[in-house]
Amino acid sequence: MRQVTRGHESQVFDRNGVEIRPGHRVRVKWPYYFINIRVDEGVVRRVDEHHGVTIDTDNPVPHFNREGFVVHDEPWTYFPAEYDYQRRVWVAYGLVGDPHEHGQQEIWIEVI
Repeated sequence: MRQVTRGHESQVFDRNGVEIRPGHRVRVKWPYYFINIRVDEGVVRRVDEHHGVTIDTDNPVPHFNREGFVVHDEPWTYFPAEYDYQRRVWVAYGLVGDPHEHGQQEIWIEVI
């Protein structure tokens, strides 16, 4: 697999090696607020030229301010991909967090 840019879209692969495309139904696990993790499902709206995936989620996603209060809900989320140097492709999975303080959490998108 190699990364190819097609117009305004880029190839991004899920944690199982499946290419993520607009219209795909996906399950997503991403960082929420501070050290929390959220899991939801939705439909891919777009894969942009920066290798980010916009997902229309089944459940509204609360957005927090700096003090930790919910300021509004959005019906979508954005998941940035990272480059896998061994496979030479953009992937929508990885680890977040500090392994020494709170531990690391796996985040991912999975086409279902």
